[in-house]
Amino acid sequence: MNLPGIANLRAIALVLCGALLAASPAVAAKPLNVGKQFKCATCHVNKLKEIKKNVQPTLVAVESITQGIHGEQEAASTKRMCLSCHDGFVLDSRFVWTGEHMTHPVGVTLPPTMEIPLVGKKQKPALPLNEDGEVYCGTCHMGHPGKEAAVSAPIFIRTSRGDGTLCSVCHDDKTGVAGSPHARLKKTNQPQDFESRGICGRCHAPHKNKGPLLWKKTPKKGVNTPVNGLCRNCHGKSPKPGEHPSSVLAWSQPMRKALTGKDAIEMPVFDDEARHASRGAIGCPTCHDPHKNRADGLDPEVPGYFLRLADTKGFLCADCHKSSSFFRYKFFHSEKSRR
Repeated sequence: MNLPGIANLRAIALVLCGALLAASPAVAAKPLNVGKQFKCATCHVNKLKEIKKNVQPTLVAVESITQGIHGEQEAASTKRMCLSCHDGFVLDSRFVWTGEHMTHPVGVTLPPTMEIPLVGKKQKPALPLNEDGEVYCGTCHMGHPGKEAAVSAPIFIRTSRGDGTLCSVCHDDKTGVAGSPHARLKKTNQPQDFESRGICGRCHAPHKNKGPLLWKKTPKKGVNTPVNGLCRNCHGKSPKPGEHPSSVLAWSQPMRKALTGKDAIEMPVFDDEARHASRGAIGCPTCHDPHKNRADGLDPEVPGYFLRLADTKGFLCADCHKSSSFFRYKFFHSEKSRR
């Protein structure tokens, strides 16, 4: 039996395709004018009049509330719905679900110190949580933007004016960065994703970030403490490199207060994931607050340098360095003062 060659198979396929197109209704010959029929037809194809003529059973049952990977939530913001488009062929796609430091945490509850403001006549949360009170994709994104959001925010993002507004709804303790030198950083390369605009996006990326704390760039290696690697991305040479010995661990202010009964401003210590720890290493953000250029009570004529403290009340450094602690704090980046 002689089987047809590849060329013959191709010829047969072309003939069959031509026959099918000739037998197809006018829909195949004339492109659908989706925009005039229904604005949302890209997703809701069942709204197209050509499809509505012959009503067929749906492949997936329509649900207003569905059970997602993080509890009950709106069907339009479930992982299954999002990945029906973000399936590896579009920007900000499946990579956001893989990797150690790839996306903003989901499936987590808000800390007690964080509160989402209520907006509108019905006093609904500006950024909603799912039915289990946890952060999920729909907290920041929405499949059906409202009239106000459509004007002020990028598509599918609930609210943002390009100045970190979306982030500061929850992270309102970081708004002090506005007007500081960190808010005037030059943009480096292209944004890591489409939300990386405005103040927060200069250092953080909610998707496809490169390190802990949603860090936008790959943290610099060869530092004593992981959190210092974040700062050294920009501050590699100035101020003069100087790091507190990582072998020295200290208590955080809440722990110190519990032990001594004395209250003072927080001088945080950090774990190996660059996060605040109850007991951890002293890093750059122990003395510097990257989101606030000037400490409260600091003389306006004195440069801020993002230092946390204006005086030595409840000073962490004094726990070990006693009377020399303030000198070390003020002039730490002088090699002589670190001796």
